[in-house]
This record gives sequence, C-alpha cells and structure tokens, in this order.
Amino acid sequence: MVKRTFDIIGSALGILLFSPVILTLGVLVKLGSQGPIFYQGLRSGRKGMSFRIFKFRSMVTNAEQLGGPSTSDEDPRVTTTGKFMRKFKLDELPQLFNVLRGEMSLVGPRPQVSDYVARYSDEERLVLKVRPGITDWASIWNSDEGAVLAAHADPDRAYDELIHPTKMKLQLLYARNSSLWVDVKILTYTLFGLIRRGWVPAEIRSFPKPGEMVADVSVEETCGYETVTELPGAPVNTEQLKMLDTRYGWAGELAAGKEVLEVACGSGIGLGHLAAHAKRVVGGDYDPKIAEIARQQYDGKIEVRQMDAQSLPFEDASFDMVMLFEAIYYLQNPVQFVQEACRVLRPGGSLLICSANCERPDFNVSPFSHRYLSASSLRQLLESHGFQTTIYAGFLTESQGAGDRIRQGCREVAVKLKLIPKTMKWKARFKRLFFGKLKSLPAKLGPELNGQEPLVEVDSIDAVSDYKVLYALGERKAVETRVAA
Repeated sequence: MVKRTFDIIGSALGILLFSPVILTLGVLVKLGSQGPIFYQGLRSGRKGMSFRIFKFRSMVTNAEQLGGPSTSDEDPRVTTTGKFMRKFKLDELPQLFNVLRGEMSLVGPRPQVSDYVARYSDEERLVLKVRPGITDWASIWNSDEGAVLAAHADPDRAYDELIHPTKMKLQLLYARNSSLWVDVKILTYTLFGLIRRGWVPAEIRSFPKPGEMVADVSVEETCGYETVTELPGAPVNTEQLKMLDTRYGWAGELAAGKEVLEVACGSGIGLGHLAAHAKRVVGGDYDPKIAEIARQQYDGKIEVRQMDAQSLPFEDASFDMVMLFEAIYYLQNPVQFVQEACRVLRPGGSLLICSANCERPDFNVSPFSHRYLSASSLRQLLESHGFQTTIYAGFLTESQGAGDRIRQGCREVAVKLKLIPKTMKWKARFKRLFFGKLKSLPAKLGPELNGQEPLVEVDSIDAVSDYKVLYALGERKAVETRVAA
C-alpha cells in the first residue's frame, strides 16, 4: 500500500514535471519518421498478467517483423530520434502513465515479452511477484545495453549469454529485498547515472560488467555477505554488544574442554573467547573475504576455513560441539546443515543455534535470507534429528522507559513501511538518529565477558513474541555401553 501510494505520487509529479519534454519528444517522433508516436508492446507484468507498455517509438513501424527483440546501437531499425532518446532513456518516460495506471512501479524488474518469460526457471519466476518497473539494479548496471550488443553479430544470442544471467540475478536481488528505502536509493542512483555515464553504485560493483561471460553462481556468491555482516569497527549500540557477549558467554561455558566448530563465524569476533575455554576451536565462513579477515585476526593460532554450512569439510565425529550464530536464515537448506552437524558431532555432542526471533512484533527481514525459524520450528528441526532440545530466549521486546517506547514505536512503523536499510552501513546511520553516539564493534572478545543477559527457557509450543533473540541447545545421546555378563 505504501509502495503504491509512493508510485502514484511519484508518477503524477513526474508527468507534470516532464510534460514539456514529453510533448517535445512526441513532436520529434512524429516528424522524424512515419508511424505512431507511442510504441505499445505486450509485456508480462506482476503474476504474469499481460499489459501494454508505453514507450516513445524509437524504431520503424514494422520493427518486430524485421528482427528479434534484442536491439543494438547499430540496429538499422532504430530511427535517428530513437538513438537520441535511447541514449538518455527518454523513450521510457511514457511509462509514468503505466505506473499511474498500476501496471508498473517506479522501481522494479524491467518487464519482458511473454515468450521470454515462458523460458524462466522456477527461481527466475520470483521476479513476477513484484510489479515491473521503469528502473532497478539491473537497469543501473546495464545502462547502455545497445552498445554491448552492437559488438556482436547476433544480438539475441549475445543478450542471452552476456546480459540475461547477471541481469536476472540483479532482478532477483531486488525482488527478494525490495523496500521503500531501496526504491529511493535506486531512483537516486538512476538519475545520477544519467549524468555520470558508466557509474555503478557500490552495492552492485562486485557483479561482472555487462558483456562479460559469468559462471552460474548465486546472487549471494556474486554479492557477498560483507554488507550484512558485523565487521570489526562497525558502529553498534549497547544492546548489540550485550547480545554478542551473551551468545559467546553461553557458548564459552558449554565449550569448556571440548573440540568446537563455529560455522559462519564471520570475522571471528568470538573465536578467541571460545579458544580460551575450549580444547580446540575451528572457525569457518561461507564468504572467502570474511573468512580471510578472521584468519588474519588470529595469525594462524586458530584454524579458520572457507566453508559451506551445508557441506562441512570434516570427517565424521570430528567435534564435540557445533555452533551457528545469527546465520541459519541465510541457509537455503537448514535441514542439510543439521544433518551435517549430526555427522561431524561425536556421540554426546551438542549443537548450538542462535537466531533472531521472527515472531517479535517489530521483526525485520535481512537481505539474502531464505527462511526464519520460529521457536517451535527450531525445536522440531533439532528433535527430528535426534537432539534432546531446549529453547531459550533473551532480550525482552517490552520497552523500559519513555525513550525506549518511542524508539520501539518508530522501529515498528519503519518495519511495516519497509524503511529500514538493508546494509550495516546505512543501518548504523539510522541507529545514530535514535541512540546517539554509538560504540565500535571489537575485533575480538576477551576471555572474560561482562555484558551477559540472563536467558529464559521457553515453551516453544506457543508463539514467543516477548523476546528478540532465540537460542537452541540440542544434545545428542551418548552411545550406550553394555557390560558383558
């Protein structure tokens, strides 16, 4: 509802603001070549519903009969006026009327022809769950598609091989992590990109350049997790530091004298504290850049590997304890992770999981996340694999003072309106508005922690909405030994 209101207001203002340009371009199109002013091609929109897209006609009238859907800068079907409009994306201005009518949004994946949509995989069809838009991450990344295709004799094949794979990853990135805040950023970046040609925002610089052949990797592999990972020196509030102390203080006590594996250890903030209590500690992270940060933190004194939580690179029965903190929702298949944990754990071993509570009233979804598990889902997952499971909760959602109540109310509104930023960098800026001066996240935790909060055992049959964080402890049964008679 908020996005639609934003679209109506934005498109109406855009039509008023650009009306002189729209009228001028309409005259130029009409005088430049025979045919109608507007091109009204059939496109697939939200949920696959077809609609007519409005664009200034930039090609000859029978262009669809003369060639394929992909168009290079050297395509003879493009008119002289059309080349000028395409260079500055002016041919897209009439789509403001599509936005006003509700067929499109200001920001969203670019709509495709139905024949192309029919070839989408099940994963790619996720982009049809949101309204198509005038611009998105892919539009900024591929701001001059015609120039890329002009270098190839077969533009349609070049589009399929060199443009579509990365373009679809970026469209999926938007579909999974759309918000009003993201829309505002994309609109701002789009306007800036028109002024500074070839500019690409930091959020998508890790993606290959248009025209580069890329391997078949996921959005997460291309984009990396550093934008959503708490790295040393990051600004945090007091409660975040207490949450960090609580999870590692709890883990450190349980790890005493044991061989421990921390999966998704991030930059290794807690590995040193665990090593002060455990017999042996191994850390690992999926993102190789972050794993390298953790490795350098301890200069080889603690083993750190790049690893996939769903395919652990260890032999059976290698550890007494496996832990996964604030990461289970990033896994495509958490069941596979628990199976792997069972495999590498020794009899009597323990599995520790810490996760954001998705049942809290002001819960906010993180980018790249797949599925959040409630307290009951966590219990069911662990018990189905033979773990004797206890669920704990920590950090009450109830506000204490007037300031807390104001902040809590603002957060709930921001979550409902999808205004909370997706990256740690922008989240920190919002935190400063509400919490004032922030502290720096330490590179390492020491052997002793002072900011621990008590945990409360909860009955996970009912919804747990009063706490911000969930903690699950699963314990395997030790192998029974039989004494010969």
